[in-house]
Amino acid sequence: AGDAANSPSFEQLFYQAKVHESRGEVKEAEEVHKQMLVAYPNRADGWLVFGQFLIQQKRFREALPYLEECLKLDPKSEFARLLSAEAWIELGEHERALEFLAAIPKKEAKK
Repeated sequence: AGDAANSPSFEQLFYQAKVHESRGEVKEAEEVHKQMLVAYPNRADGWLVFGQFLIQQKRFREALPYLEECLKLDPKSEFARLLSAEAWIELGEHERALEFLAAIPKKEAKK
């Protein structure tokens, strides 16, 4: 018992992953991202940042399930929809991309 008190916070894992990314340590960054998802499976932002990481690595098809999980946890995440659309465009599936873009609410013009 008491392991939870010693486990790193979501923020600590997030910054650890970002440090690895900034150093070009892709494998290490991926391990930390996955550790974050296991420790904090209900944090939509964890799924989002890993999906974004995979897109940056040009691993578009791999990114999609992570972005999908983000949207299950946070259906209003416009960024997850944009990243999903980007992945589908890169995969040549423009119709799928349009579905994600169409689901983003239009901003009301200020009068």
